[in-house]
Amino acid sequence: MKTMQTQKGASALGVLCYTVAGLFCLMVLFKVAPVYMDNFSVRSVLDSLDERSNIRQARARDVRDWISKGFQVNGIRDIPGDAIQVRQEGAFLVADVNYERRIDFISNIDVVIIFENSWKIKQQ
Repeated sequence: MKTMQTQKGASALGVLCYTVAGLFCLMVLFKVAPVYMDNFSVRSVLDSLDERSNIRQARARDVRDWISKGFQVNGIRDIPGDAIQVRQEGAFLVADVNYERRIDFISNIDVVIIFENSWKIKQQ
């Protein structure tokens, strides 16, 4: 049997430090995860363009409209309209959705996350 002097354990200060560190990690997770989930939806909207039957004959304006409608369906509202760029590059139709999200973290500390999504298909 161990005596009181040989037993080891966390002190109250140690438990407090672990609790604060755990709460900080949870706060980061709850503030940053939704932003990454939105970007996952943006990526899925771009990937869904490949499944359209008439995509190889589409114009840049059509693709931009499809992307905007996909954003509406998926509830993506935080991406500005000028973040969607659709253009013709030779025989390819290219769509870029590049944007940044600024999250209020603590008081006057912000987290800035930059996303760059691209999609490309060869036209007929």
